[in-house]
Amino acid sequence: MTNIETVIDIVYENIILVSGDENKYLVKMNNKWGLINEKGDIIIPIIYNDLIHMEYDEYYVGQSGKWGVINENNEIIIPIEYTNLMQIGADKFMVSQNNRWGIIKLN
Repeated sequence: MTNIETVIDIVYENIILVSGDENKYLVKMNNKWGLINEKGDIIIPIIYNDLIHMEYDEYYVGQSGKWGVINENNEIIIPIEYTNLMQIGADKFMVSQNNRWGIIKLN
């Protein structure tokens, strides 16, 4: 008989492998998303309505219908205040607020 070891506890509503990194997983619990490593340690708290991997260690986050960007240290790169947020270059984003559109650039 084959030995089976649980690597990550079977407690999540959903689990998604982060593209390009076999040691990090987006997880959903109580309808909130966060990020864990393969040991089950929480990297980004499981508090966001939406969490989408971008590139490197940055993530789109959604809260209450607003979007922003955070890094793996849960530090805000772009405040979670935009109705729409779309990356259009290495450091540029098309954003909307109050039914108006513009472009922001990271410095």
